[in-house]
Amino acid sequence: MKQILKSLVPRLFQPIRIADVILRHEARHGKIISGPFAGSKYVGKSVGSVFLPKVLGVYEKELHTAIYALQAKAIASIAIIGAAEGYYVIGFSKLFPHAKIFAYESEEEGRRLLAQNCALNNCNEKIKIEGFCDKKAFLDLLKNEAPQLIVMDIEGGEDELLNRDVLDLLKNSSMIVELHPWIAPGIKEKLIELLGGSHHCSVISSTQRTFRDIPINQFLARLFSRWLTFHVNEMRPFKMEWLLAEPLT
Repeated sequence: MKQILKSLVPRLFQPIRIADVILRHEARHGKIISGPFAGSKYVGKSVGSVFLPKVLGVYEKELHTAIYALQAKAIASIAIIGAAEGYYVIGFSKLFPHAKIFAYESEEEGRRLLAQNCALNNCNEKIKIEGFCDKKAFLDLLKNEAPQLIVMDIEGGEDELLNRDVLDLLKNSSMIVELHPWIAPGIKEKLIELLGGSHHCSVISSTQRTFRDIPINQFLARLFSRWLTFHVNEMRPFKMEWLLAEPLT
């Protein structure tokens, strides 16, 4: 019966299509519309992740409280490792307009879109775009720039970069690290043990989106909640966790 009804309803009027139209209408101005990075201009696509949650401002919403808390700090240097097209680069550029930002992205398409996002937000001059961040590049970054904030999402590469060789250089850095235990088994426990002497460590877990998370008219959000939440969930293969590490001193 479900398939029969689906075949009878024109594609344009199927609820999931209507939900897509609603969200794309909200995102039509090419700006992030909610969350800590609201107002930042954004290109019309993403790399390695879904686009609509970013421009709607609900991408990795679990981190918003931690991001807002960072605004109390005087942060002058930021490293984004695994920058993709620049969601966090332009976002933190907005929050910390005087900070220098070092953005590492291995994909050429990601760097191209990142440069476009920087141009849209007039922040090219303070952002340095680099390619793949290997151990040497990371060590040089820590020695030469001493970033006060490090945001890392490198698909298991956190296991290679975050080790005892750089521990002393990390002691004054706040860190948000996306964990990938299916690639680097035991990474959460390893990093908590590694950083526990110099940082307060906590783990943030991903949650399922509901219609209340969607920054649109709440009547529409509730009416089409089943289909809207499909679009704003981030299509992750696993439940995600992030390590938040704040210096003890």
